[in-house]
Amino acid sequence: MDPEMIKAVQDVGLTLTAGLATKPLLEKMLGPSFEYVGRALEGLLERYGNKNVENIVRRAIKLLGSKAERPGSVDPRVMRAVIEDGSFVADLLAQTYFAGVLASSRTEDGADDRGLLFLSTLKSLPNAQIALHYHYYSWLRKAFAGGPFRLNDQFEHGSFQMFVPMVSLGIDTVSVADAIIGLAQTGLIRDSYNLALSVNVPGYGPTTGVVVGPSHFGVRLYLWVHGFPNGVVDDLLQPANYFRDEDAPPLPDGVVRIGIHGMRWQLSHNARSDRESLFKQGPYDAERIRETIHRIRLYLWPDAELPPIPDVPASAGKLSYTDMTAIADWLANAEAFLVRDNVEVLTAEAQRSA
Repeated sequence: MDPEMIKAVQDVGLTLTAGLATKPLLEKMLGPSFEYVGRALEGLLERYGNKNVENIVRRAIKLLGSKAERPGSVDPRVMRAVIEDGSFVADLLAQTYFAGVLASSRTEDGADDRGLLFLSTLKSLPNAQIALHYHYYSWLRKAFAGGPFRLNDQFEHGSFQMFVPMVSLGIDTVSVADAIIGLAQTGLIRDSYNLALSVNVPGYGPTTGVVVGPSHFGVRLYLWVHGFPNGVVDDLLQPANYFRDEDAPPLPDGVVRIGIHGMRWQLSHNARSDRESLFKQGPYDAERIRETIHRIRLYLWPDAELPPIPDVPASAGKLSYTDMTAIADWLANAEAFLVRDNVEVLTAEAQRSA
């Protein structure tokens, strides 16, 4: 028999075998609705059912854990998208992403079809983009979890932008650039990024890398993949939430929370301005000074500890000399640190060393 014909027959046999193996797994995913939904999917399984689909469904059941034993089902359109598009997904991480969306789509009534948006996005992503999405948001969680920030409050400020050394992303800089541009194009990272920034990384010296920031859509996909379909974006940074952190890639050496350093440059000017305003004639702006002190405390994390915050009287009258001196000294100490450690300093030092 012609070798190509033999291979074709083998492929058909493997597809049928995988399709049959997937049926009991689907029955577990779909529950009682398998009786009627399963019939509708039978033709799809015959056409698309292969080892890839079987792996995705197996992974979804594993992700569900004990929840897989409870009554539940998956919207038929979601199931169809997983079978059709998942059949072409051979990469293990990409399969895990499909499986995560499938597991998160399983509900008691099987009517949740929100996963269609994520599946539609995933089917168009190259494996390199899926890998970068997984690594970036895993690193973001490790870099900021347990800190003073609420993720939802900081998107517009770019505070969560991270500098990642190029060496941590791979030696093929063109492929890395393509992956970053692609993720930005699909809304999975912030659309303001830097593909080649040189930063003087403490302990490492001048280092070339990229600057990437999170997006709402990118966080939502990460939450769905990890079984939090109804979580809010702030859940990403909650240390108590279970994200299989032990399986996540470790935070690379040389990563800089560049968004925080960027805000430090602005706050150094605010600290100086507010300190000078204390010694001017007339009432001082207590609310503005309070806000400046609050923001400085946020953006000194995790690198500096300042003396206890002074009391800022709310009175519009003249400050006592004691109050004025305490506030001025605190702002001066803060300004000194902010001037030494901010994004302008880090990039300027790298340029001087080049």
